[in-house]
Amino acid sequence: MEKPGITIVGLGPAGANLLTREAWEWLTSVSEVYLRTAFHPCVKELPTGLEVHSFDDVYEQE
Repeated sequence: MEKPGITIVGLGPAGANLLTREAWEWLTSVSEVYLRTAFHPCVKELPTGLEVHSFDDVYEQE
């Protein structure tokens, strides 16, 4: 069972190959994540089955 809480993880400047091992292990241990943007280059390489939510709609509001 996952512990409740918020963990902030930087996705780095590009693809998943630039994530730290600790960041990747954490991403493979959770079921869902909330991202600032779904347009980050790393997003399409996130672990399979991960439920991804983004805040793009919030940032695109005027």
